[in-house]
Amino acid sequence: METNIFKLLKIDHRENLHSQFIVAIIKTDKNAKELFIKMLIDIVKDKAKIHNKYSAYKIVPEKPFFDGENENRVDIFLSDKHGEEDGKTRILIENKIDAGDQPQQLFRYHKYFEKDNIKYDGALFYLTIEGRDASLYSTKDFKTGDSISKSKDYFLLSYHSDIIGWLKKVLEIKSLDVRLRMYIEDYLNVVKDISKRWIALKDNFGKNLDAKSDEEKAFLELKFWQFIEQEIYERKNKEIQRISNQRLFNYDKILNNQKNENPKNLRNYGTIFELKGGRNIRIEVFVKGKDKFKLFISEGTIDNSNKWVCSGKESLNCQTRELKNKGNMKIIAVKIIEDILNHF
Repeated sequence: METNIFKLLKIDHRENLHSQFIVAIIKTDKNAKELFIKMLIDIVKDKAKIHNKYSAYKIVPEKPFFDGENENRVDIFLSDKHGEEDGKTRILIENKIDAGDQPQQLFRYHKYFEKDNIKYDGALFYLTIEGRDASLYSTKDFKTGDSISKSKDYFLLSYHSDIIGWLKKVLEIKSLDVRLRMYIEDYLNVVKDISKRWIALKDNFGKNLDAKSDEEKAFLELKFWQFIEQEIYERKNKEIQRISNQRLFNYDKILNNQKNENPKNLRNYGTIFELKGGRNIRIEVFVKGKDKFKLFISEGTIDNSNKWVCSGKESLNCQTRELKNKGNMKIIAVKIIEDILNHF
């Protein structure tokens, strides 16, 4: 019987719960907080100013803020007490496990360092399993052409090395609460498990990887969808106005379709993007009847009930289940994108 509390609660791929537990550790133990901030300081080194007065920092998960144009919600937010002696410091951490980047997300977050005409110290971090770069989709404002740069305006943070390393150091704290130690040990095992799966796929997307388990296939397809979504926006930004907020794919949906042969339990999923002039294009996996798992592209609109009204659909003659055992998924994804953009 499974006894790991985090696996029982199935939090593996829910960014908000990962963020909340990391915050809970830091709030519960002052030494854990000091180790966490030291880790961030070491990552930015002399490229950004983060004060080392550890006790002054306050931390909250899912911090809402307004950047002057948009309402935002950053996953992990740290700030000092904003006194004269400590300066004004903000640390923002965007946490990504299986979600793709949002439009101009890191670019918008970076603007928060100059809110109210105040230049704040601190740094913006992009936390992923394997420590990947943020996409241009997140770091560039396509209206102005301005963008932010890695290791200057934002910094990479990974579960695979940074968070696992921090958790191990926390477990070395002799005064650590016994119950908290037990929870951290369980959480560390969860992070190690998802880290192994992501790292196994990191260097194999576009190579001859034969995913065997349902979980491996779901991870591989997730990267496939993330690549399609970001590549569409980055390669065709003059014609594509934005990726709609109607992101219809996630790891749980993909895994369910991998595991479940019962048509009643299968669900369509995909992504919608908007062309200039208000035209909406949807790429989706169709899972009914003989077309089960086939990729389709359609043009349509989103009605007042938030439902997709299709004005025409065309098969891409490719099934996602077939993609799991084909080596060069990146080339396949690029071909699909080119077919879509040339057709529409």
